[in-house]
Amino acid sequence: MENKATVAGALLVGGLFLAALYHLLSLQYDSGEAYPPYSSFRTDPIGTSVLFEALGALDGLSVRRNLARIESIGPGDGRTLFFAGSTISDDPESVIEALETFADEGGRLVIAFSADSGLEKYLSDKEDAEADEEEDSPPADENAEAEIGSEDGTVEDESESREDSLGEDEEETDRDSFLAPMVSIAERWGFCYGTRNLWGNDIDEHGEHARRTKAADETLPEALRWHSRLYFDDADEAWTTIYVLPGAPVVMEREWGAGSIVLLSGSYHLSNEAMRSDRSAPLLAWIVGRNSEVIFDERHLGVGERPGIMTLALRYRLGGLIAGLLVVTGLFIWKSIVSLTPKTDRPAEAFDAASMGQGASSGLSNLLRRSIPGSALLRVCVEEWDRSRRHGSAQPPGARDRLSALVKEIDALPRRRRDPVEGYRRIYTILTERKRRL
Repeated sequence: MENKATVAGALLVGGLFLAALYHLLSLQYDSGEAYPPYSSFRTDPIGTSVLFEALGALDGLSVRRNLARIESIGPGDGRTLFFAGSTISDDPESVIEALETFADEGGRLVIAFSADSGLEKYLSDKEDAEADEEEDSPPADENAEAEIGSEDGTVEDESESREDSLGEDEEETDRDSFLAPMVSIAERWGFCYGTRNLWGNDIDEHGEHARRTKAADETLPEALRWHSRLYFDDADEAWTTIYVLPGAPVVMEREWGAGSIVLLSGSYHLSNEAMRSDRSAPLLAWIVGRNSEVIFDERHLGVGERPGIMTLALRYRLGGLIAGLLVVTGLFIWKSIVSLTPKTDRPAEAFDAASMGQGASSGLSNLLRRSIPGSALLRVCVEEWDRSRRHGSAQPPGARDRLSALVKEIDALPRRRRDPVEGYRRIYTILTERKRRL
């Protein structure tokens, strides 16, 4: 009973612990706190789940999340791709090429940076990398200009050497293709980053106001509260500034092939907080565009598909097998802890005596008791004696007939009057008569 009570208590404590752990995890995931800021899974103020669900409720518009690698995003015709809460960094060239292909085929690419864009760290890392490259680069040849400007055809040799070096670079790139080169969208797309003080002259208690430019769509709001220090600078002519703080563009757009690219220096207007207290429907409609599908990318926030054992089990519907294995494991643990045989009141000494065992004669005696009935014992003894006599053992004359008559006499008696011990003595007397005479 004590063992069963201990097991029941352990199971109860374990069940309560698992239930409390599940409750805490469910609260965390329900609120979205387990996900990064501006994730469409977050339901708190810095998430984008409200926008995700609101767009999904519109007729003629489908919304989904992207958890796979961006290289597999596919063509962009009729689709808008959101990157909310992005940070400034160099990205693999394959990723940037996939985004450019997406826009070139008719997609609308929207990149909204987070308030903490990481620009200072990005610039610091850039400076350190450039300093390392300068230290590792060999000194320039002082006679390079003389060699290039000589009259013996050195110019042609220089061009050939450049072609050879380019060929070597291509071969090296092919060999090291698994090392993805990192590129900056600012350098590739023609703009720069900058930061400024958040508070200026044109502010109120909620933040600074960004003004709509003349080149922007007139359906957009004239002013937006802006909550980011980041802005864009030195943009190419291909970019159109949509909203600007004093001397600092914060929203830009440019055409890219059959599609377009939109940059926002902040993600506030996509957040749940803005949807509640500072919603701008015309701005959101302009950002989404006239496409029929909207994709919220989660991969750049660190939320993605990482196939494991459980993912494969769910994909191939192995839930029943896993449940069966868990049940078998539980039964094995139960069997190991609790004895399935009922307890007995016999003292331990009885089990010790029973396990000690007996000798060979006791074993033979027990075997005979189980195999030969008591009423047939004398007859079996005589048969065995007769069988041994045939192998040459010397016996008294007429002993066989006398023993047979004795067995018949005893078998004729009622069972209660049969005495095997007395019969054995009479047999012994018949067999030893000759020895006594001698």
